Amino acid sequence: MLAKSLLILFLSVPASVAILGTLLVLTPAEPAKTLPSLLMFFPLWIGVASSCYLLRRNGVIAALLVSITLVGFGVIQVTKHFGVAGV
Repeated sequence: MLAKSLLILFLSVPASVAILGTLLVLTPAEPAKTLPSLLMFFPLWIGVASSCYLLRRNGVIAALLVSITLVGFGVIQVTKHFGVAGV
């Protein structure tokens, strides 16, 4: 259980950042919505970490969180490269 908790703790933070960053990049930037959208990180992080406890195997959890992180940051980089980012 300690291994699962540490795995979820360390891998859910970048996955949450990737999810929130993808949402922020794909939506138009408005200064009034910047702080509320950044404050959504904490409920999102708790939701991602809590939902990972539903999975039984640590390898599946690690693969899921790493793939979410890589896809999220990949989408961010591609949208910024092609100039379609809202930020």
